[in-house]
Amino acid sequence: PQRFAVTQIAMDVAIVTSSVYLGQGAVGPVLPDIAFDFRLSVVTAGLVFSSFALARLFLNVPFGFLSDRHGRRRMMIAGPLLAGLGLVGSGLSSSIFPLLAMRVVGGAGSAMYMTAAEAYLADSTTGENRARVISVNQGALLIGAAISPARTGLLAEQIGWHQAVVTMGIISLGGAIFAALR
Repeated sequence: PQRFAVTQIAMDVAIVTSSVYLGQGAVGPVLPDIAFDFRLSVVTAGLVFSSFALARLFLNVPFGFLSDRHGRRRMMIAGPLLAGLGLVGSGLSSSIFPLLAMRVVGGAGSAMYMTAAEAYLADSTTGENRARVISVNQGALLIGAAISPARTGLLAEQIGWHQAVVTMGIISLGGAIFAALR
């Protein structure tokens, strides 16, 4: 029974992780279109790309404190919600400043989720199975991050970059719903 519970926890967290990271790489393949539409310099286009990661960098530790104080579950639901809203907002943006703000929101959601998820997995495991369970989550992260650019690029060719990014955001929002239910 204990082994099944840990396996189910690992799979549930991995599903949410992959949905969050399906959105992380969504902007990469459409960045040339964004730069063209918004008439961005190369530096500003780079800022659009890196703003997500910068938000994660600066918010991981504060979200760790919040996760310890307010619980993992809240953060594991709110994180994908913010990540998804950040992507939807990015896709709906019509100028650079809202786009940058939404990229930061998405990065904040990713930081919130991943910090709490890794802590939750550490809390739910023992020294005998912790590395195996966390490696499943890391694999889910890599699956999402690897599929995201190709999926977004394919969608962008069919429906345009705005709609493609919104679609990837909706997938991330699905991760929030799954987290809330599980």
